[in-house]
Amino acid sequence: CVRHVSRGRGRISMNAALAKVLLILLVLHSCTTGMRFTVTLDALRHGGTPLEIGLMLSTVALFPAFLAVKAGRWLDDKGPRGPLTLAVACTLFAGIETLLLPVDRVGLAPLFAACLSVGFGFLLVNTVTQRLVGDVVRPEFRSSAFTFLSMTTAASGLVTPVFAGHLIEALGFSSFYLWCSVLPVLLFLLLCQLPLFLLAAGVTERAVFIGHGIVLPTVRALHRLTPQCNLFGFHF
Repeated sequence: CVRHVSRGRGRISMNAALAKVLLILLVLHSCTTGMRFTVTLDALRHGGTPLEIGLMLSTVALFPAFLAVKAGRWLDDKGPRGPLTLAVACTLFAGIETLLLPVDRVGLAPLFAACLSVGFGFLLVNTVTQRLVGDVVRPEFRSSAFTFLSMTTAASGLVTPVFAGHLIEALGFSSFYLWCSVLPVLLFLLLCQLPLFLLAAGVTERAVFIGHGIVLPTVRALHRLTPQCNLFGFHF
């Protein structure tokens, strides 16, 4: 009976950790998708040529094309804290600089910078979330977990353009840029205040490899961690 209860608690904690990873992916992927959609419309509205639009969209994939391997090595060496922090910072930068530097004043340069920034940020968050899903989920549940990961990305890609289009139509382009400025900050604050969502909480008797260290977590030990000792609730 005690073993059954322990397994049940471990399953709940594992699902909570997985939900956190999916939340990170959902928020940052929606910002990336919406920004790519919004800057295209903004550029067209201000007289951007087809070549400029094409170059702008291609810059989203510039960093992923050349830095994907290095991002993976960084994650293996240092753990997810650095890549996640930089991914949030890139998304925040894209929202703030497009909000503060409107196209009608400075031209299309801020839109190009935003595409570069969100592209790099999504490279990092995509790499980290795939790694974390493998870490927080027991082997027998990994196929389902990665299915949920794909469904989260698909849901973001399906809903975000409609949401962004409605927001732009109602309030203008700056409203979505403001959204991308606020949402990463809210994500950061929310995840720092959710002690339940801890990496591998309840997944005992298996090693979680983060950076150079090996963590053998217990639920009690993980729940003693404070936000000062971890970032986004993850133990490093």
